[in-house]
Amino acid sequence: MFNLVAVDDEKDVKVLFEHFFNKEVSEGKLNLFFETSAKDCLKTLAELEGLTIVLSDINMPQMNGIELLKEISEKYPQVKVLLVSAYDQNRYFDEMKKLGAEGYISKPVDFASLKQKVFSLVE
Repeated sequence: MFNLVAVDDEKDVKVLFEHFFNKEVSEGKLNLFFETSAKDCLKTLAELEGLTIVLSDINMPQMNGIELLKEISEKYPQVKVLLVSAYDQNRYFDEMKKLGAEGYISKPVDFASLKQKVFSLVE
């Protein structure tokens, strides 16, 4: 079992994550958390133990996904991070790589591909 923390300032995205990961949650394969800000994500990470993966939107107010990735890599180096955005990844690619992001997912999210990528990180 592992923890999956999804971070997106659009609250309606939570329903999508709950729907697409419902089977895995009910089978006890993962614990799903959803936060609407990078700050709340960091609070959640402080309370979690064990393998944790963060799926973070890049474009968020106050602290964006790249800034969150930097904080996570400094405070929680064992946490794996995937970034999600509707915008061109090339703009962020070098910084994402430097900070240790495990990958990038384009919006709109293909949840089958996302699940495959997430579970490849826990194998």
